[in-house]
Amino acid sequence: MEITAASSTLTRSIKVEVVAANDRAAKKFLKEFKERLKESLQQIDILITTHGIQVI
Repeated sequence: MEITAASSTLTRSIKVEVVAANDRAAKKFLKEFKERLKESLQQIDILITTHGIQVI
């Protein structure tokens, strides 16, 4: 699993990219990660999306 992050002080937004396998362990991690982010960033909710990637 790979996690990268970037932030911008002008817009006060943060983009975090997680590259992980499509399995239960990754989904569990993302659910827990979302809750930690909501708490630490003091947010009501955080949008997490998934996208299938096919290596050619």
